[in-house]
Amino acid sequence: MEHKVMSQQETLDESFEKESSASPKEDRGCVGYKEDNPPVDQPHDTVLKDYEHNMLLLQQKQLKTQMRICSQLRGIRKSISEIPKAMDRLAAPMTSLYRSMNNLAQGSHNMSIRFLGLNCEMVRANTSISQSLERITEAFELVKSLGHEAEAAAEVASHHTELQDSTEESPQGNANL
Repeated sequence: MEHKVMSQQETLDESFEKESSASPKEDRGCVGYKEDNPPVDQPHDTVLKDYEHNMLLLQQKQLKTQMRICSQLRGIRKSISEIPKAMDRLAAPMTSLYRSMNNLAQGSHNMSIRFLGLNCEMVRANTSISQSLERITEAFELVKSLGHEAEAAAEVASHHTELQDSTEESPQGNANL
């Protein structure tokens, strides 16, 4: 596009030089100069019109671009103005979430303490059960040993009774002894 504008500018400069070097009779820009024929577009007029037309198109494009940029900036400004509103809308849920997380942490802490207490109670109960089982085992061992002693005593008693019975039946046998 620059090349086109440059070539048009060169053409415009050339035609201006031709006009300025022309005789006063041919000079159309002089005051009081009249022509019999109406003016016909000269090449420099066409170049000038093309140049003006191109400048007008360029200005229109620039204007459209500026309008698009302004529209985008308005959109950005609107989006930026929405940020505080969105932050305000987020404030309540974030506060609620923070409280919930704090409550959860506190509850978790309390639960940990309760589990620790429960664990201690279970250790105490297991120790107590273990001690009770040891006592029960000792008692069974004692009963068992007492049972063996009772059997032995019963055997001795029965043997003693048999001996006594046999001595009572035979007094002579005792005398012989």
